[in-house]
Amino acid sequence: MATKTIDELDVDLFKEVFKKYKCRKTPPDFSELVDFMNLSSKHKEEYGIKRLSLQEPDNILRLADLQPTHVWNAYTLDKFPGFVHISNVFKFNGQRYWVYRCLHDYPTKPNVTNLDFIEQQLGKERPENLWDACYPKVKTAESNAEKNDNNASKKAKLSSDKDQTHHTNSNRRSESSKFHFDKLRWVTLGYHYNWNDKTYSEFEKSDFPSDLAYLSRYITAAIGHSPVFRPEAAIVNYYHLDSTLGGHTDHSEFDHDAPIVSISLGQDAVFLLGGVTKAVRPVAVHLRSGDVCIMSGSTRLSYHAVPRVFQSKFFKSSFEPEPESDYVGIRDFEDETMKISDNFSDISRQMKNVYENLEWQPYEAHLLKGRMNISIRQVLKAGQTFPKSMPYDS
Repeated sequence: MATKTIDELDVDLFKEVFKKYKCRKTPPDFSELVDFMNLSSKHKEEYGIKRLSLQEPDNILRLADLQPTHVWNAYTLDKFPGFVHISNVFKFNGQRYWVYRCLHDYPTKPNVTNLDFIEQQLGKERPENLWDACYPKVKTAESNAEKNDNNASKKAKLSSDKDQTHHTNSNRRSESSKFHFDKLRWVTLGYHYNWNDKTYSEFEKSDFPSDLAYLSRYITAAIGHSPVFRPEAAIVNYYHLDSTLGGHTDHSEFDHDAPIVSISLGQDAVFLLGGVTKAVRPVAVHLRSGDVCIMSGSTRLSYHAVPRVFQSKFFKSSFEPEPESDYVGIRDFEDETMKISDNFSDISRQMKNVYENLEWQPYEAHLLKGRMNISIRQVLKAGQTFPKSMPYDS
């Protein structure tokens, strides 16, 4: 009788490691995680961890939110070929831009969210912009000169009564909007992933964000991926500190040769990467805000999961503003490249506008309670169209 290999046996080593890091009664030892900020000799030897040399791409310009590629810290694992972990990709203030996009812009229609079903079931209506309704801007206080004028004081009282009514209504809208944010778990961009039948459809699509497309193309070019990455879909996951993401594979895309680019923002997390079956013991990686993971090659269809989210010891420093001189660089870089790439110039102006007008405090407060992850994919092979089928009912 032939001896069965471990992959043929009913063994689930992935679940075993997942439960270990998910456990709350007996907290796991996070020092056992592969920490690319502080690599141990044991982990280097066990997983065959090697530093990956990067070159500044010569066919695509660097966005202002990114560090030069020569200061990125990129590593590969021989035991999990095709997986790349990169840190120090973003300038600290650059991370704020992508937090803004995930919280302020992405949960708006026509993007699809898990809130769509919840709102339909509960009869709740979502504001046009969830973030703005949740964190309304405070009106400017009346001037001291008005306070010293009797007539102005009377007008101020009437205005105050109106403002009180406005703030009461505003607070109600804010509380309702916070309900939505508490329930927000995912947003889909571009081709909208159908969670029921685990497919994409040409009939369920919105415009893919040009800045996110540009960013992912730049990152894949920096690690030497060829052919050119064509981002067509993304899933943004929103985690609370007690959230998890179970073991799964991403196999619904038609192109499995194109990588998946994943960006972490907010609190730290444990990321598990296994093999094409759950019989492979996964590596447990420490993810921090700003980290980028790329799954390609044999790990493109590997099981992966997030069993734990936990408070970062370096959260504040991850989002410290850059010196003012950086913004001068943005303007110079934009002017210099206006003739080269209209798309690049538009994105640069958009980033600059966010940098200059962003009120960071509510975003920071929100991130203290969890993390976000942007997972970017290419759905179709170059030149490929969707198989002929009828559109499903959404």
